[in-house]
Amino acid sequence: MGAAGSKTSGGTLKGTYVPPTSHITESNLPKIITKDFRATVPPLGRKTRISASKMMVLVRGQEVIIDIPPGKRAGDRFTFSQTIYELDKVIASTLPMVPGMEIVSSKPIIYGSVVEYYHSLEQSSADNYVGKVLQAAQTEVLKQVIEAKCNACLGMAFNVSSSTSGEYGNQRSIIVTAYGTPCVVLPLVQQHSVVVADAVVETLTTQADDF
Repeated sequence: MGAAGSKTSGGTLKGTYVPPTSHITESNLPKIITKDFRATVPPLGRKTRISASKMMVLVRGQEVIIDIPPGKRAGDRFTFSQTIYELDKVIASTLPMVPGMEIVSSKPIIYGSVVEYYHSLEQSSADNYVGKVLQAAQTEVLKQVIEAKCNACLGMAFNVSSSTSGEYGNQRSIIVTAYGTPCVVLPLVQQHSVVVADAVVETLTTQADDF
């Protein structure tokens, strides 16, 4: 049994959406940022050394394949830039709403598909890949949520299928497609504010004394 690669794709389905029902401060939404990191070239033969010119690193819990600068050898350190999606700030749920939150904006449906290829003669081998591929498909969707300037993906659903090919049926693949609706959700307590033009009038939270 062994992995033979994967393929990722995604997109947005055409459709209209309702304008925001409340003021949204974009600075509070998840962002796409670019940061510099340092890495050490691993020796050939290591699992993280993909080839003579590529290596795998872990950036904020995500596996990323980067190019090794020309002339760098095992043990050498170098700096590289990486685009980071603040995925940990995105709510992903199969629910149509988030408890204690209110939907103030929604965008057209988005989807992400991942195909994982592997070699095996055992049907049960697929079980070792399902969780990984489900997570990869969700990650693809959450990236698009951030690109859509939202902070949640609600009503998420997954479709899992597999196929077999090859002369002896030992070439297999798992296909996972995830989809949902990107939304902006805010705590209900914030919705007690009344938005008028650019001014925000807060609801009084203290009881006035009677005269």
